[in-house]
Amino acid sequence: MTFDPGSLAASLIFGLIGVAGWRYARKQQSTAKLVISAALVIYPWQVGGPLLLWGVGAGLTLLLFVVP
Repeated sequence: MTFDPGSLAASLIFGLIGVAGWRYARKQQSTAKLVISAALVIYPWQVGGPLLLWGVGAGLTLLLFVVP
């Protein structure tokens, strides 16, 4: 993980989306959304580079809203 402002902002934004998604998925009892939400919280530690960080985060967020 790099410590430039873009990477830190992406980590914070997508981490918060992941936590909110986790709470919503637990309430809805949706296993798929739980997994996607956990991935949103964990992936910033695994992905390097701000462009890839924003791309993967946007894709996972979109997937969170598309999966029933």
